[in-house]
Amino acid sequence: MGFWETTKIVLMKEDEEARDYARRLQRLLDQAPGPELEQELDWIAERIAVGQEIKKELEKTELDGVMLKEVALHYSGGAVTLDSYLILPKVNVLVTYGESDLKKALERSRAQMQAMQELRLRKAGWLRRWSMKLYFQEFFKPLAVVDNEVEIPKEHEGLVVSVDQLSDRLKELNRKSSARSLPRKELEKEAQRILNAGLENAAYYEARFREIMSSFEGREGR
Repeated sequence: MGFWETTKIVLMKEDEEARDYARRLQRLLDQAPGPELEQELDWIAERIAVGQEIKKELEKTELDGVMLKEVALHYSGGAVTLDSYLILPKVNVLVTYGESDLKKALERSRAQMQAMQELRLRKAGWLRRWSMKLYFQEFFKPLAVVDNEVEIPKEHEGLVVSVDQLSDRLKELNRKSSARSLPRKELEKEAQRILNAGLENAAYYEARFREIMSSFEGREGR
């Protein structure tokens, strides 16, 4: 970074699919109020809010960074959504959120890491594959974000963080990484590579919406 340059956070993908899903739920709820719809709308509203908080925490690090919200990737286990992908100068962080159950959050976090590793290994030559397998966990870190009130078990302290501690954890991960620090343009190139490889996350919400509609139609038929 030059002497006169300031740090900058670039948001290269918003959570448009989540917001569209929230609007669809609200329209349905206006037509036919019900506890299932209210619960689902509360869930997606909280998910959107947490995504906004994560961006604020990223800005507090005073590091250069790029953020992608909700990118779906194919992998051997099917498809998984990167809730937030944070690309920092020395480390890339795959952030999971929106799960009230810690076990499920950690399972999704592991799936995200597997999907990212498979993506990096795809079409790579033998030398790059060897290097990526060896150093993958040095460059990519999983992190499940939970509410501030959630008690984090000691055995999961390195994998789970409360929202209000996220900026400190991100700075720590970046500082401790042995990777060389990349300029902002390189961070944006990495983000674009992920966007090019990613899928529209609309399928995830479409499946949830169909499930809600099925429940709603079943209730109407009774």
